[in-house]
Amino acid sequence: MPPFKHDVPTLAEISARAFETDTNTRLKALPSGVSHATDMIPALVSWVSSPERCHLLKAVSIGDSGEQEIAGWACRAFKNIIPPLSPVSIPDPSSTHPEVIIKEE
Repeated sequence: MPPFKHDVPTLAEISARAFETDTNTRLKALPSGVSHATDMIPALVSWVSSPERCHLLKAVSIGDSGEQEIAGWACRAFKNIIPPLSPVSIPDPSSTHPEVIIKEE
């Protein structure tokens, strides 16, 4: 599902936790003491505000009583690409790869 601007702090915190043990990220933060989460906020706000260019998705976990919690996120950005006028059709994999068996349900 798409995130909203009020989700940005949570998305930034998830990113910071994901990169906590990343050596390159930790080395970049050493001299300046910058917070990864703080650095991610402007980018995330921009991505949330540009759905035509950035496809940002949040993964949501739903608890037993229906409460939702953001569990993760992903973003795919496009630059200088003209989107197709119509949806792209996906070919049947068995037509090019006969070893693939597709079960009809």
